[in-house]
Amino acid sequence: MATRRASFTCPSLKIIGRVSQKLPANRPQWTVHTRAFATVADGPWSPQLRKLLSAIQTRDLPAISTNFAQWTDALIPNTPEFDEAVADEIILLPHSTISEIIRNLDPIANPDLDHTHGLRISLGQTQYVDATDLADEFGMRPRDRLVFRGMQNLLVAKGCPAEEDGLSTPDMETILRCAGVVADTNAIHDLFGQAPRLRGFAGRTSRTIHEYLKAFYAVEPAYHQFDAARIMRTGRDLIKDVHDAKWQDLLSMDSIRYSRSALLREPWDRDQSNIARRRARLLGLRGGKSGFTWQWSRWHADGIKLDEEFICTAIICFSRSWSLKDILKKFYEARYGLLVSPPSNKAGPEITGGFRFPPGHPLRPTERLLHATVDALGSMGHISLSLNLVDHLSRLHEIPITHELWSKVLKWTLINSSKPYAQLRAKLGNRYWHLGSTADHVPEVISMMTSEPFNIVLNFEDNVILAKTLITQKELFKALDVIRQKLVPQYEVYLQDYRNAVMDEVLRKDAAPSSPLSNSYDRQRAGALLDQTWHRIQHLIHRVIRRSAYDIRQSIRRNFVPNLVREFRPFVSKAIQYRTENGLVTLLRSDNEPGASRNSFAILDREMLPTMRSRWETERLRNATREPSSEEEALASHDAASPLLDLGDWELENGVMPEAYEEISNESQVVTEVVGEEGDVHSQPGTEDPDVADEDEPMIALWTERRVIRQATWIPAKREKDLSMPSMQASEEERVAWRHRVFRELTL
Repeated sequence: MATRRASFTCPSLKIIGRVSQKLPANRPQWTVHTRAFATVADGPWSPQLRKLLSAIQTRDLPAISTNFAQWTDALIPNTPEFDEAVADEIILLPHSTISEIIRNLDPIANPDLDHTHGLRISLGQTQYVDATDLADEFGMRPRDRLVFRGMQNLLVAKGCPAEEDGLSTPDMETILRCAGVVADTNAIHDLFGQAPRLRGFAGRTSRTIHEYLKAFYAVEPAYHQFDAARIMRTGRDLIKDVHDAKWQDLLSMDSIRYSRSALLREPWDRDQSNIARRRARLLGLRGGKSGFTWQWSRWHADGIKLDEEFICTAIICFSRSWSLKDILKKFYEARYGLLVSPPSNKAGPEITGGFRFPPGHPLRPTERLLHATVDALGSMGHISLSLNLVDHLSRLHEIPITHELWSKVLKWTLINSSKPYAQLRAKLGNRYWHLGSTADHVPEVISMMTSEPFNIVLNFEDNVILAKTLITQKELFKALDVIRQKLVPQYEVYLQDYRNAVMDEVLRKDAAPSSPLSNSYDRQRAGALLDQTWHRIQHLIHRVIRRSAYDIRQSIRRNFVPNLVREFRPFVSKAIQYRTENGLVTLLRSDNEPGASRNSFAILDREMLPTMRSRWETERLRNATREPSSEEEALASHDAASPLLDLGDWELENGVMPEAYEEISNESQVVTEVVGEEGDVHSQPGTEDPDVADEDEPMIALWTERRVIRQATWIPAKREKDLSMPSMQASEEERVAWRHRVFRELTL
């Protein structure tokens, strides 16, 4: 298991050093074959490398990542795991073998390495199911952390492609993808800087640049952990960047932002080098080298290869900063000849024109462009515009609209209509062709995808979205029908698959305990699907109970909720509470019931996560500690006369936007100390820069305080890691304990 760290930066070759390329004189020599992949019989390899090669050849998926980490840990000097024999054999190991090892650990090309691939793991899910192997404190897969740490060690031992006998360019691109799945932006920059400097493109190839942009801006679903909400920008992130806002709305949005940060248990979707900053906000910055506008101007001027794949990536990258004008002008109009007219009244935008491309043309649209259109415009809230563009491109170029594409449209419609995004964006106004997205739009999308000519059959995730929408619209009985008829049968299928996987693992380990094929990958995959399905249904049932509490009818409170708990007993928590006219009612489940021991209730103390202060709040705190000047007194009197000035008035009167409305820059950060409620001193994250603040200016914290709060939470039960049968010499107590473990795993 990889150790949790605040930042996983790419190690520098200058600091750690490289293994000597000269073998000892007494080291035995042998002939190394230059085949595509070295086998165990090719030489006297170390035990770590033998296990790794054997796991790759037999496709022992759980053992590949573990053995790779053990082998690469032995390459770094001055560490407890260092092995001189392993450090020497890396010199004689053929480049083709090293490249084959790296390719077998590619997270994009080998999705089967992760038994949770394609599953969206939410922070709330970690309270109800065992998430030890699902996500770490930043919401990333622990297996990806383990593999990326090994890639860093291998890069230190072999060197970058610019050095003699270093890794090849495709190897560096694979390591870039490994850095992308763990969202380590510092490592992505460092790896891209070590890429081979060839002719053109400022020293890099088009493929390397493409992989760098996809990893940094989280273009692939694996780069944002299959959770689209992690790269969504809230309404507060758009102020001063895309939209303007009134003073009262600014205060309200900051209050919501601070409250959400206080309730966040772990720093998911935060920058790993500074947990006070949201990653989506950093990806959406328009200025500087982090903005994609600068990146596009640089690589386009250098003559990068423009094909449909790169254009799709560029469209998604521009959407991170809400650059709708650039997307429409630079790509849809300039490259594909599509003219997009603004919407009139309640009608959506109109799409006209379009170029036709011959077969084999590098810009000929395919299904990839439709997916990029939905992902880019959906993340910006332009659902109607994305649907019109997809329909026009599909008709013009005869591209079928698949079920996967409709599911993306449905997902983005639900996300944009949810409270964290709809409420904050509503304060900005429906401008820039943004007509808004509400819960009423979800049934409309479902009606379109299930009718002629598409006739799409909703899958499990689509039915979950439908049930959520019906609950929001207070259609509780319709939502329960969807749960009964669509979701529960799918859960029963996954439950039977998991039981079969458990029994198959037990029997295979009993028949051949030392066989590498008797792994638990099938059980882990089936268990992840089962837990995911159980959590989705459990969450919907709790939402139904919570929504029914607002109904004033006595029949709902006295009969509906108890019958609901009795019917969906496997999906409710150990204790269900709801209010009636006589007081608070608590329904308790017996500990002997299946599923009752899934989680337990506890009250824990935790430290609040810091979040960035706004510039206006930092200035207010600084002004409160010093004497105001005559100019500031005049400004204060002006504010007292009109306390709700909007940004338009400021621009009209002063000619420039006041700094009080800008969100603080991620540059020029000052380390300060804040005293909490208990008098403890907490160091704030950041980069110490003594030249930023004047000596006469008071030191103001740029982050909120990290106070200790008490919060009620659920603690999930841990699943068994090993279900091997005891040996024949085992005692009766050990056999009974093993039976209890297997029974608990089957009924958990």
